[in-house]
Amino acid sequence: MITYAPARAYERFPTPVPGVAYFGLLICNSLAVFPNPIQTAEPMKQIPSMMAGVVVELLVKPGDTVSDGMDVAILESMKMQLPVQSNTAGTVKDIKVAAGDFVNEGDPLMDLE
Repeated sequence: MITYAPARAYERFPTPVPGVAYFGLLICNSLAVFPNPIQTAEPMKQIPSMMAGVVVELLVKPGDTVSDGMDVAILESMKMQLPVQSNTAGTVKDIKVAAGDFVNEGDPLMDLE
């Protein structure tokens, strides 16, 4: 799906607006054509850290299949070692952290397909 806006709509904002992603601008017959990022972007499944801590061990590697509720990593927080469980099923595409890295609550640990 393509979202259309009058070509002069961008003139109201002479400088880029902070925090807004621009996906390209095609001016054709006095129309600005913007691809709809909601329709074109595929949602990425990620496994987040449930609390701040240090990654002690990664229990999976890229290409491994994980199921919902499976332990995928061990975090150390407040002198306790806690398992991080997958919140969805899929195949591990990319691991964003390494053993010894500090992560905050909500930081993505790995991407799933």
